[in-house]
Amino acid sequence: MKSGVTTATTALRWRWLIMCMLTLTLALFPHEALFALPLIVFSAAAALLKGIWIINDFMELKHAPPMLRRMLMLWLLLTTSAVTTAALWQS
Repeated sequence: MKSGVTTATTALRWRWLIMCMLTLTLALFPHEALFALPLIVFSAAAALLKGIWIINDFMELKHAPPMLRRMLMLWLLLTTSAVTTAALWQS
C-alpha cells in the first residue's frame, strides 16, 4: 500500500468505481427495456445504494447529528420511492 493511502481511501475508491459501473450499466440499456419490472427494481436499488453511499461516505455525514442523517435518508427514500412508483405506473 502506498504511503498516505488508507484503507478508508481504498474503500471509497472501490465504492466510487462501483457507482460508476452501476450508472454505466443502467445507461447502456436500450430505452425500450427501461420499463421492464426487473430493470425498474434494479434501478431503484442501485439509486438507493448509491444515495446511501454518497450521504454516508462522500458527504461525510456518517458522524453527523442523527437528525440530519435521518432527514437526508428520508428524503432519499421518498425521492427514490416516488420515481420508482412513477416508473411502475408507466409500465
